[in-house]
Amino acid sequence: MRRDEPLRRSDDDEVIAMMMSVSTGAEYLAYAGSRGDELYCRVFCFDTAEKARAMQAWIDASGIESRPVPAPSNHPQLKVGRR
Repeated sequence: MRRDEPLRRSDDDEVIAMMMSVSTGAEYLAYAGSRGDELYCRVFCFDTAEKARAMQAWIDASGIESRPVPAPSNHPQLKVGRR
């Protein structure tokens, strides 16, 4: 799955739930990687090609790759330095 920005927490939870559903109790592996600002991707591995195709079909149908990015946090910022 290629995406320029991180997923929202709810979208990430949905991906994990779908991986567990597709794997039907078998092992699965997910990892993410990036190369600078050029590429960010997640890779999902299953024990059969059918499960991998099912996950890809869900990714395509759900539109998860193009969903909105997380909203910036609204936490108070620490101020450092002299006044």
